[in-house]
Amino acid sequence: MPDECVILADGPAALVELCGISTLERLLRTLQRCGITRAIILSSSAAEIARRLARPSWARADLEFTIHERPPGPTTVQQIVDLWPEAAARLLLIQGDVVFDIRLLRTLLAQTSSAMLIDSSAPETNRGKLCGAALLQREWAVARNGSVESALLEGLEQHTAEALDVANQPLYDPGLRRNLRPICFPAPALANKQAAERVLFDSVQKGTLDFPAWIHAPIEKFLLRYLCRTSITPNQLTISWAIAACLTTIFFATGHLIWGIVLALVVGILDGLDGKQARLKVETTAGGKIEHHLDSFFDVVWPIALAFHFYSSGRLPTAFYYLVVLLAGEGVDGIAKAIIYSGAGRLMTRSICATHRRPAKYLHLGVGHRADSWSAGKGSNCDGVVGIDDCCNRHSASSTDVDLAPKNTLVDQLTINPVGLVLGCADRFDEAVYHNVVFERHAELALEAAAYALFHYLQNKRLGNAGAAILSQNAERNETHCANFATIVEQLD
Repeated sequence: MPDECVILADGPAALVELCGISTLERLLRTLQRCGITRAIILSSSAAEIARRLARPSWARADLEFTIHERPPGPTTVQQIVDLWPEAAARLLLIQGDVVFDIRLLRTLLAQTSSAMLIDSSAPETNRGKLCGAALLQREWAVARNGSVESALLEGLEQHTAEALDVANQPLYDPGLRRNLRPICFPAPALANKQAAERVLFDSVQKGTLDFPAWIHAPIEKFLLRYLCRTSITPNQLTISWAIAACLTTIFFATGHLIWGIVLALVVGILDGLDGKQARLKVETTAGGKIEHHLDSFFDVVWPIALAFHFYSSGRLPTAFYYLVVLLAGEGVDGIAKAIIYSGAGRLMTRSICATHRRPAKYLHLGVGHRADSWSAGKGSNCDGVVGIDDCCNRHSASSTDVDLAPKNTLVDQLTINPVGLVLGCADRFDEAVYHNVVFERHAELALEAAAYALFHYLQNKRLGNAGAAILSQNAERNETHCANFATIVEQLD
């Protein structure tokens, strides 16, 4: 995490409301969920910003912020440096009038050197469009002057700062179970406000996996348009859902089947609303996971209530036999899902087809000590090795495999250890390298997302360069292995 965070919030754009909260409020909530605990808001209209943020918000209660006034005009690098504490090595500089996908900010915060978000799909410079977020090293900022925007553009053009292209980020969102391009857009004008809100509504919709979800989705979206502008919280929706589910159980057990079915349909809609409301207004909490356990609980309780009614009423004496069959099916389904999830990374990568026409290569990223060769990592306990069997350019699509293994696995074959993958620069190494891949045990990234990020990165880099370096980091022990790792790239026959 960076040591400090400065938010540039000028003009009315930062206070534009989208789906019930201002752009600046949305950013503060997002930053808290990225692990940021304090921030400085720099604004030429500090009084208005302070007035709008004076109202307490539980969704950002763990983030402390102070508001500083600055003269009108472009923000200068010197103004940022003046706010920069001497002990802080890194600082996140971010625009308060931009909506950021949390995946982009987490990727940016994981960088080890100065980096900034750009969007090459809307180019304004030879390296792309600045998106309004940059992770700065103190030495980098002190060496520059003039406006912040000109300094960032200069850093991109001179390659003194890494460019993280939004257009090149992985599309798959494990939380939503679907492909979704990370969103990043400035606060819209009034004429474009509805279009911006449509983007946000779409960004919280999970991938549809069953028939009822197809029916519920448009109803939930319609209700959400009104709910998001109220003070109703996701937890209140969850409580309402749980009460309705309990009443449904009572109706089923007492034989009021029509009322039970109607209420069950309502429960199905309420079940999706709380999560969407939380994601839309950035009000997610760890307690939200309880709702998933309640789902599983009522999946079992409702059939039991129905079996009890049909058995006790004499309408179906064998009701409990059918119940056993149903619960056995549920158990098999749960076991199958657990097996699939445990091997999600391998199964996912087998389904990825490489259609890029480029030379076929077999890329080994092997862990070893400084200046050691690939053989140093073989047969030893290490933090992770990744092997990518990329059979591209066979004039036909072909699959790619990644094997996943737990920590301290004896490396007999190519494996990948970490539960997350982020990208970074190689300024920590003694010798010059072209790029590096940073593996990090990061709780916010699932194995599936890690594998997607890896493939996407390697394809964009055209499988990199044989001189590439790797940094392995263990966040659990707060250790960073600052060693050069061997990279072997072999051309397949």
